[in-house]
Amino acid sequence: VWLSWPCVRDECTYLRLSERILNGEGMTASNGWIWAPGYPFILALHEGLTGYGAGIKTTQAIASVFVMALLFHLGKRFASSNVGKISVWMYALSPTQIFFAQSLWSECLYGGLLLLGVWVFDKAREADASTLISMRHAALTGLLVGICVLFRGVATYMLPIFCVALIWRRWG
Repeated sequence: VWLSWPCVRDECTYLRLSERILNGEGMTASNGWIWAPGYPFILALHEGLTGYGAGIKTTQAIASVFVMALLFHLGKRFASSNVGKISVWMYALSPTQIFFAQSLWSECLYGGLLLLGVWVFDKAREADASTLISMRHAALTGLLVGICVLFRGVATYMLPIFCVALIWRRWG
């Protein structure tokens, strides 16, 4: 069913960009600006492997299950098991999240990467600052946020926020 749905607005642009990447043209401007390259590249990868760019919807559905596991873990960690369960149900039943999981929009993968960055960041804060584990987690957080920038330009603002939050704990 997913493969027969027509594209709408950004979906069409993403598909055109992924086709240009597959044709060897690289990342090109579209609709007057240069789009973040992460999602068109992942679409091109899916299209190259399966013949269908829309095959990414299966990956997004799997990523959504992964996001639910992260939400449960973070909710349980910062509040309680019940908060974790409620956050999972709110995510799973959200019409917006359902739409993004079954559409060719970058929000599903971007949100999962950003949430994974928050989880790894929490692990970095949890570890002793002088240990190699803490430094690895901090570096991985930076890498994940950097990858987020490839999916949505607004993620650029997240790196300074994470850095301030990490330093803030050390000052305390």
